[in-house]
Amino acid sequence: MYEELIKPLKYYMDINRLKKSVFSMPIEEVLNTLAHYDVLAWNLKDKDIYLVQDPETRLKQYLRASNIASTSKCKLKSAIELKFGIKLFREKDLRNILIGFLAHDIYEYYLSYLPSIRKEVSIVDDDLKIVGRADLVGPDFVIEIKTSRKMRKAHLYQVALYMFALHKEKGYIVYPTTITKLRPSSSLKRELFKCINSARNFHNIVHSMNLEELLRVFNSKCIKKIFNITVEELLHILEKEGFI
Repeated sequence: MYEELIKPLKYYMDINRLKKSVFSMPIEEVLNTLAHYDVLAWNLKDKDIYLVQDPETRLKQYLRASNIASTSKCKLKSAIELKFGIKLFREKDLRNILIGFLAHDIYEYYLSYLPSIRKEVSIVDDDLKIVGRADLVGPDFVIEIKTSRKMRKAHLYQVALYMFALHKEKGYIVYPTTITKLRPSSSLKRELFKCINSARNFHNIVHSMNLEELLRVFNSKCIKKIFNITVEELLHILEKEGFI
């Protein structure tokens, strides 16, 4: 019965209206609302850069499920985040994160009368050393909600990871106008573990280096492009605020 209710976001909400509402909020309201979802964010020196701590950042030695098969072009940003147990976002990124949480709530409301539906389910796999948080989990399925219209390979691996970690038979990636359905398979598992191994190699490399080595190995120009400050300015702010 539940498969009849798992539909694209457009059936349950006006995603454009939701986005407009969130982008009209004062930033203080955005930060306060995110805190209710266990996402704590601080603005750094009135720049368009926010330091974030959430369930994924609290276990520094664990891989982050959201980073599996990451397509980030800024390896230095990813390295700094892993090294110091933080995440770095711009204001618009935080607003998009909040849109995702609110979409989860609306979607969960329409599925709430189904048995055993849970939302924002924490996942800590001590064998694989991976931490994450699944959007919605049912008796035999996992649902991951994406408010972007573009499907990414990383979305597939993220849901596959949750399926294997939670021992679920089905996975659904729900987009505004489409749905992608997954079933466990040996080929999917091989691809997933290839991504996990690649992410773990990067994780181990980052934690084996000191900060000076990271700055030598990874291109720092992307920091300026993303946050409009130099990596030296960023590190100075982080150090002054006591985060490194």
